[in-house]
Amino acid sequence: MNIEAIDRYAAEQMERFEVPSLCYALVQRGKVIHASTLGTADLSTGRKADLHTRYPICSLTKSMTALCMGMLADEGKLSFEMPVRTYLPEFKMADSYAGEHATIRDLLSHMTGLPRHDPAIFKIGEEKESLERMVEKIGMLPMNREFRSRFEYINPMYLVCSLIIERLSGKSYGEFLKERLFRPIGMKESSAFTEDMLNSANRAKPYIRLKDGSMVETLSFCNDSLSGAGNVNSTLADMAAYMGYLIEQKTEKGEQLISEQTRKQIFATHTIDWCGYDYKWPEMPVACYGLGWTIQPYRGNLCFCHAGSLYGFTSYMSFLPYEQTGLVLLSNLEQCFLPQTMAHHLFDVALKLPYVNWEERYAENQRNMDAAYEAHNEEILRTDRKKKSKLASDPSLFLGEYKNSGYGRLQVCQLEDRLQIKYGGWNYPLIHSYGNTYLLDIGRPNRPLLTRAEFCPERGVKVWFEVNLEEPIEFLMERKR
Repeated sequence: MNIEAIDRYAAEQMERFEVPSLCYALVQRGKVIHASTLGTADLSTGRKADLHTRYPICSLTKSMTALCMGMLADEGKLSFEMPVRTYLPEFKMADSYAGEHATIRDLLSHMTGLPRHDPAIFKIGEEKESLERMVEKIGMLPMNREFRSRFEYINPMYLVCSLIIERLSGKSYGEFLKERLFRPIGMKESSAFTEDMLNSANRAKPYIRLKDGSMVETLSFCNDSLSGAGNVNSTLADMAAYMGYLIEQKTEKGEQLISEQTRKQIFATHTIDWCGYDYKWPEMPVACYGLGWTIQPYRGNLCFCHAGSLYGFTSYMSFLPYEQTGLVLLSNLEQCFLPQTMAHHLFDVALKLPYVNWEERYAENQRNMDAAYEAHNEEILRTDRKKKSKLASDPSLFLGEYKNSGYGRLQVCQLEDRLQIKYGGWNYPLIHSYGNTYLLDIGRPNRPLLTRAEFCPERGVKVWFEVNLEEPIEFLMERKR
């Protein structure tokens, strides 16, 4: 294996994808074959990334949550097949049957019928809500599919799992992870507490690239609300050790942590993953989901993988169990396909497979996603232009506070000559469209996403949060009296 060529390829792709830093490790048979840290963790100081730079690992956390649930299953404290209410009697869903019958397996495999609803749960800059309160909110959120009808990726159900871990162990989620997972594996620089990362002098800063090409530091989650859905922060050194454990199925001291039977359940196929953007490719023609893991073929090899993304960060890990080869990749740029690009290239090099132009494929994916957002925005503007009319009501009538049992509080205030919505730590200026309907941009700085807010003076304001471009979620915020 030509290590210099691998690093040269990585540097070229970092320049192409314009990424501040990339840390990656190749692990085979439990040993780190190659680890590299390229680029800058903090652009303001020029501090370079290294093996011990802390990054949020984002949704790679889900694999750890599933592993912890497996430990409790081996102790006889829970069963993947039992209803959630066995362990959390207060658990509810909008559909009473789903609330009564949803099992641990349903939560971990995203089969509850509930969509993402991230805006209701994860808020920037707001005081952290307890896990109990966030789980309570789930019962007030509308479903958009029949229970167990198909895969629907959802973060909040991993918060339910976090609360179950706390109830059954008597420890916080972060403490359980530290004692039962990090310590046995030797992950000394990993934590499920955001404070530990914020207090680290060697942490990566979150970045986003704007539409004009400039790179800016962005806000990221500053409380522990992500919990078992994505709150773990770690380093390349620690994540390489985690990958070594996953491949070997035991720690360096020989501890298995979970039984073989439980491991098989975690890595078994439980549902088809309908959300994949790259599974049309012949090398990866289909994807399924286990418990905290995506399961798919990769060029004729069984592959377990998961991607992660938060404001300012992307991550990816993957391993081929029969080849005993795995990868971990961490980056501090939002909405970036470099980790997947690099992972596939590394696998191809390690397995001596024919070259595939992954960099162009993922660059095309990026362009297609940008085009889909632009088409969505253009369609909203085109549709609303046909309905163009004057204001139906005095805008001052809309000022005030609104509330929704699941989505919390929303404030409408005056911003110079226009209205503004304040929600979840964000400010959304409103642009009048027609009647009592306004447009607002709920996207990211590099990818605008228009949606509507319709004021009903007698009741409140109806807002559409575009969880994905095909199926917006509508909810009514009632005026607080």
